[in-house]
Amino acid sequence: MNLKWITESNRPDHVLGGVVTAMLLTIVFTAGCAVGMEFKDNQHGGEWDWKDIAATMIGGLVGQAVQVIMIIMIKQWTECMSFWPSLGLVLCCCCVVAAVCVMFLKRLHTILSSR
Repeated sequence: MNLKWITESNRPDHVLGGVVTAMLLTIVFTAGCAVGMEFKDNQHGGEWDWKDIAATMIGGLVGQAVQVIMIIMIKQWTECMSFWPSLGLVLCCCCVVAAVCVMFLKRLHTILSSR
């Protein structure tokens, strides 16, 4: 499978945008953003590019998976412990997970941009 197309143009930015929007909201919102961005590009004289939408949705899948994992972790921790002490722990862990994801995505973006 050839994934060279994902490093072309500004597609790493589309992947990053997909991760962020799906992690904060949902993959449905990500799909709407992807189509909206392509519509905007088309209205301003650009070409409609399905590969940009695909790159955004790949990021959306990753972001939605991270969101679901965080929700499951929060649910399990709050069931196992008393609510208030565990809430601080959960929020702290979620911040760490989010920070690690952002650092990973920035590094990935740097690697893909240098090619």
